[in-house]
Order: sequence, then C-alpha cells, then structure tokens
Amino acid sequence: LDTLDLPDAAFGTFVNIAVDKMNRDVYSQAVEKKQDYTVLAADVTAGVVSIPDAWPDFNRVRLVNVNGGVALSVLAINEMVDLQKAVTSGTPYAHCIAENSLYIVPPVAENDVISLRYDKKVESLSDTVDTNEFSSKHPDAMLCASMLAAEPYLAEDERVDTWATMYGATIEKINMDAKQSKLGSTPL
Repeated sequence: LDTLDLPDAAFGTFVNIAVDKMNRDVYSQAVEKKQDYTVLAADVTAGVVSIPDAWPDFNRVRLVNVNGGVALSVLAINEMVDLQKAVTSGTPYAHCIAENSLYIVPPVAENDVISLRYDKKVESLSDTVDTNEFSSKHPDAMLCASMLAAEPYLAEDERVDTWATMYGATIEKINMDAKQSKLGSTPL
C-alpha cells in the first residue's frame, strides 16, 4: 500500500468501513448483550412499545421474551399488524421490531419485563475511541477488513484476494466459535 498519496483521513475511513462490515458479518460473544426493560404505561400505544432512547444501539436482535417466558417468534410487520387486530390478550408469543418500535402479540402491559438479547452495534474508532470489541477481540479480522476497504487505492494489488480469503476464513471461525459456545459439545 503506497501511503504517500493518501490523506490521513483515508486510513480512518478504511477502519470505519471495516467496522461497518464486521457489524454485518460477525456473530461474536464479544458483542452479545442483554437488556431488560420494565414497560411503562406511557411506552405502550395500541400494543406497540416505543423503543426508548436509553436503549442501546443494537445491531441485530437474537431473542426477545416477556416476564422470563419462552422466546418470542419473529414475524414480519404485515403479519404482526394483522395479528394485533385479532389477538388482544394472553401470553406473548411473537414480536417484530420496525420503525423504532417493538410490536408484541398479544400486547404487553404496564410493568411487564421485556428481555432483549442482542448484538451490540460496535462503535467505530475515532480520535476519542481508540479501541473497540473488534480491535481488541478480533484484530486479524479487523486488519483484513480494513485492507479490503482500501482496495480502491491499491491499484490491482494481487494481495486483495489473499486478504478476502483470510477475512472470510477468520469471520467463519469467529462465528463458528460463537455458535459452538452456545451449543456446547452438540455437533454442528
């Protein structure tokens, strides 16, 4: 990589692109979090819970349950809207997240506790953030993703295929390790 022709800001851009790519590709224990939320009456309108600003910025939701019950099934928004009209009481069994709102069928009530298990959206590096979950737990994947982001500046560098292969293999290993840790010794 010939760095003489690149402005300093370009390197930060490559790293930020890498973080965005890894936020899409990585299922790592390093980013798994849990959030419990007690429903307030003001949060529920027509069976829809407004996601409070205080909730973390999540990348993908893995599991939702209410009051410690079973995991809710995931439905598309059109299915959810139809069900909300038909099912108004009982034990919650399905959810959908759309437009900064959490739809649950049947609707939750005040003081119900919603538990989310989610993958945190990892923050990009900056002048004030010098490390994140990816740079500390998966630096090899972060390096390969950054090099791939720099590809337009590499002028047909033959190493790009190597970095792509290394990135793919590293992400596959990270994701497989996360899956294996959940399943234990159960064969995948």
